[in-house]
Amino acid sequence: MTEHVLITGASGCVGHYVAEELAGRPEYQVHLLVRSPAKLKLDPALLKQVNIIQADLGDFARYEHLLPELDFVVNLAAAWGDPKMTHQVNVAYPLALYDRLNPERCRRIIHFSTASILDRNNQLLPEANTIGTDYIRTKYQCYQQLAQVRLADRVTTVFPTLILGGGKDKPYSHVCSGLPALIKWFNLIQWVRVDGSFHFIHAHDIATIVHQLLKTSTVEPLLVLGNPSITINECIEQATEYLGRKVPWTYELTLARARQLVKWLPISMAPWDDFCMGYRHFRYNAVNAATFGLPVVAGTVEEVLGMYGSQP
Repeated sequence: MTEHVLITGASGCVGHYVAEELAGRPEYQVHLLVRSPAKLKLDPALLKQVNIIQADLGDFARYEHLLPELDFVVNLAAAWGDPKMTHQVNVAYPLALYDRLNPERCRRIIHFSTASILDRNNQLLPEANTIGTDYIRTKYQCYQQLAQVRLADRVTTVFPTLILGGGKDKPYSHVCSGLPALIKWFNLIQWVRVDGSFHFIHAHDIATIVHQLLKTSTVEPLLVLGNPSITINECIEQATEYLGRKVPWTYELTLARARQLVKWLPISMAPWDDFCMGYRHFRYNAVNAATFGLPVVAGTVEEVLGMYGSQP
């Protein structure tokens, strides 16, 4: 039996990888919901195997006929910038979509959020709601309300950490698009040491995990996606070694020094930015591709620099 999958936000970086992962499999009929089909860079051979729906997430009339037949929904659609649109796409529309699904057919909803709304114990981080950006705050608010949707027991919320990905046939993630510019500053960065840590994960691995979640009957309702955490200093040191640099001494940029530097420089910091500066360690109980017995792409700093260090 063919299983019908709706992927929203398919024109984004992760959306391309998820669409590619599922569209090439005969067991799925993939439906891509996109505002601008021209942004899709998928292999033309794969495009022939998918149904493209040109619509906004909230244009339910354009794809209402499809909802009763869906076995799975992978909701990657997201918005930021305009406060009204951000709330609609990140909160109102997903909740309305999930309540329109057929409870006798739909087996799983993969809802994409962001790890920024969680603390180190994978619990909601209150500051994300009170001082977070519009994007972060709306992701927080939507997650709070997911328990109220009709198919709440079939929702798995995934919380990606820093996302890598992109190439000639896919749009770059925000992290990868800024990586070459960051390397240009590395002559300065290599001397600095900062207390902090984070996770990262490649969009390819996110896609393979999504496929695994669709195949698995029992799935945790909350999954943070990220390779094992790495400290900022480890990242700098590994990049220094990869680039063949030698650093005889380093400067410890403590929190107090960083705050003083912000006062001296013409830098405007929002409350959320200031909170992140003090929070420093964005660590979670995370899973990655290896957790599911899958290969890991760009799991080390060296591999990341090898893939994206020189891309435009």
